[in-house]
Amino acid sequence: MTWALCSLYRPSAKSALIHHRRRLAVVWPVAIVRPPGGGCGSAISVPPAGIYQQTPTAACASDAACDGGILCYANSAGSGIVILEEYMMQEAVLKVKELGAPPEGFEGDAFPGDEGFPSDETLDLWEEYQDAVDSITRPVSWEEAEILIKCCPTDHMAGIEWTVLHCIESVFNPEAIEDFRTLIEKCNSDMMKNMLLERLQNYIRDREG
Repeated sequence: MTWALCSLYRPSAKSALIHHRRRLAVVWPVAIVRPPGGGCGSAISVPPAGIYQQTPTAACASDAACDGGILCYANSAGSGIVILEEYMMQEAVLKVKELGAPPEGFEGDAFPGDEGFPSDETLDLWEEYQDAVDSITRPVSWEEAEILIKCCPTDHMAGIEWTVLHCIESVFNPEAIEDFRTLIEKCNSDMMKNMLLERLQNYIRDREG
């Protein structure tokens, strides 16, 4: 029985991998703006109405907060009170970061007892990686995509690589194609990098055609 089949009989712990958000209301006289590609922004003085938006705006109040972020929501009354929602990076993404790129050989044809059958340690790593990836909520943040792009499978994993790919593609913005291309170039996996670049080129060709 190959690992791909064995995994069907192994219990999943993915339900424990979740993310949390915390809300608070503050007076927000200064907007902290973050550039579209992620990273920390800078503080600019604007009237309170200038930061009112119907959709959240990613923000970062300090270098120390760059692992998460703050989402700014408008107050419909037009006052200077804004509801802030602190975004905590998904535990599933942090788990992927901890595990790193999974070992190759997931789709190997060795059977239990064969010399080439994966060790228990490798089986456990595959299980943890698969559970973590399956637990990721899309769309991910840009910072989460920057983690995933460096922890991609370097070999086929019975479709798990496609789940990782779709998580990374969830940050794609048609108005920031070069930023996304730069993200792809950071990929640790030649296989995944080629898949992402091919899909990006197909998108550009279809849009221009």
